[in-house]
Amino acid sequence: MANSFRPLPTTTLGVQRMISSIYSMGPDSYTEEMVAGLRRLAQAARGRSKEEIYLPALLDFFRWYVCLCNKLGYKLDDVLWYKYPGVCPYCGGERCSGKYDSKEPNPALFPGLMSRRGKPRTIRGWQRLIAKIYGQRNSTQVVEYLFERLRGEVDEAMEFADDPLSEQYQEPFSLEMADIGAWFFSIVTRLEIDLENEFLSRYPWKCPGCDSIPCFLLTSECR
Repeated sequence: MANSFRPLPTTTLGVQRMISSIYSMGPDSYTEEMVAGLRRLAQAARGRSKEEIYLPALLDFFRWYVCLCNKLGYKLDDVLWYKYPGVCPYCGGERCSGKYDSKEPNPALFPGLMSRRGKPRTIRGWQRLIAKIYGQRNSTQVVEYLFERLRGEVDEAMEFADDPLSEQYQEPFSLEMADIGAWFFSIVTRLEIDLENEFLSRYPWKCPGCDSIPCFLLTSECR
């Protein structure tokens, strides 16, 4: 049964713990669920308004993203901050200039950045930070472009999905997870969605599909 009297989490870590309670015995491969969710999202995006289909599909995708972080023992705040410590990791600006020569992060920018103040602790805080860094650039892009970039990041993460915690793949996989988060936040910002508010409304300490905690079916079919 769902606990309707339990207060909603106020931090990113609290949201991770809540989702872990709801989907504590999920499928073996959350990466597959995340990819399936992305396919549903891409289908939903064709010719529909965000109210019709964008919103539930987006929220379900983010649910599987959080589930994957939980499975791997990632703290979402730490994964995102490692690559996006308040600045663009490519140009070094607090607002991305788009002026950089390489598609790889500039390693010279990272010393000292991890100790910067201003690390968000909430989903809303992360959405605002990514919007601050990339909002101006993304405002000129069509939504389909942002979805395509998200799809590309998921494809890149899948290259390391067989053993993401191995010494060889641990860092590249976590960097891809940060990129997935950044592009996802960019999409919801572009669609003018308050992700934290909508996500907590859909997952208030219970599965929206079976109205229970933990989820009865424990798969993507329960939605």
